[in-house]
Amino acid sequence: MKDGRTEHRSFCSEERYLTRLLAEHGMPVLLHIKPASTIMAYKKQMGDSSVFTSGLQKIAEEFDCRISVLYENNALLFLMLYQPEKLRTTLKLDKNRQFLCKYGYQIWQDSIDACIYTLSGRYRRYKEQGEGFPHEIGILLGYPIEDVEGFIKNKGENYLFRGCWKVYGNVEQAKKMFEQIRFAREIGKKILS
Repeated sequence: MKDGRTEHRSFCSEERYLTRLLAEHGMPVLLHIKPASTIMAYKKQMGDSSVFTSGLQKIAEEFDCRISVLYENNALLFLMLYQPEKLRTTLKLDKNRQFLCKYGYQIWQDSIDACIYTLSGRYRRYKEQGEGFPHEIGILLGYPIEDVEGFIKNKGENYLFRGCWKVYGNVEQAKKMFEQIRFAREIGKKILS
């Protein structure tokens, strides 16, 4: 049986882990700079993963955001934090819709849930069956389509610039976005620390 101090230390440690993850990976979404971000959370850093996820969901909702579990195994949770309106706008762009349809997404429905469900299945097959990584995730994360297509075509090589992702298109536009993301992370570290 745990005493109160051990439980408190464990809870504080888990809370610090959650806030650190949000500051590093979530703030650009919470501040509505990006439509989505992924968060890899290791279970050894948390107690009950469902309690951890619901705690994250409560924080996300304060910023009009949502959280979905993309993949879970004994060691980790792979989560997607997203701002629904910003993600919906990203998914409505014709070039993004056509691109995602090539990978089995039913984008004609304009359903974020259906899109995340397809991504989750593709990621699970990547982790468990060795299928290729679902690089199209970049579209959901707000990367320009030319950068996602360039990455796939060039197998991650021959990029023009490297920041939060590898840039194959408009370098100046990407640098501006990288600066916004950096700034959001700095704000997150100050607010959530």
